[in-house]
Amino acid sequence: TYIVQTSSQKIMVDIRMTIFSHIQRMSLSFFDRNPVGRLLTRITNDVDALNEFITQGTVALIGDLVRLVFVVITMLLLNWRLALVSFAMLPVIFLTTTIFQRVMRSIYRKVRQRIARINAYLNEQITGVLVTQLFNREEQSRVRFDELSDDYLKAQFSSTRVFAIFFPVIGFISTTAIVLLLNLGGRVVLDGLATVGMLVAFIQYTDQAFQPIRQLAERYNTLQSAMASSERIFTVLD
Repeated sequence: TYIVQTSSQKIMVDIRMTIFSHIQRMSLSFFDRNPVGRLLTRITNDVDALNEFITQGTVALIGDLVRLVFVVITMLLLNWRLALVSFAMLPVIFLTTTIFQRVMRSIYRKVRQRIARINAYLNEQITGVLVTQLFNREEQSRVRFDELSDDYLKAQFSSTRVFAIFFPVIGFISTTAIVLLLNLGGRVVLDGLATVGMLVAFIQYTDQAFQPIRQLAERYNTLQSAMASSERIFTVLD
């Protein structure tokens, strides 16, 4: 954890310095197309989203993957027939994850865009507060900021709703895998190809296999947020 945290902080410094140095070399037309607030979001919020994934997600991700690989190998060595029954729902999980990945990536792009708009508007309004006060535009500015904040709120709610569906779906699929194991695995036992003790062991192993999958699903939110932020960062650099 210490190594990952320190490495992550150094990576974030490098990314911030790279973006800042890159922006300084851009043409004036670039700044006409990209408000200052949006560029600030790239250097601050988007980089922080990457940092959150690297520091919190990487160690846990590696641990879960290693655990999953060892459980799968053990199951195959013990009884490949029961192992195949246990793995029957894995393609469904991969399909579900792929679908949700596309949806979540799209939503997180909107989330990052909305916060960038808020920062751009804040920069514009606070820098030009003298003009706003001279023309008595405080109320109009407040209304516009309320609209931008509401858009950001809706985008955040969208990500929460999708994730609230995704995690229970993964849980349902893992439960279905155990049901299949009890049904089809029971027939394997009745055919004399496995013992009752072996079936009980596989029920435990199946639960052990799906635990890291469920934990990976929990961290999927952080991963998609980081992916959306990295896209925005590299768009500026490219």
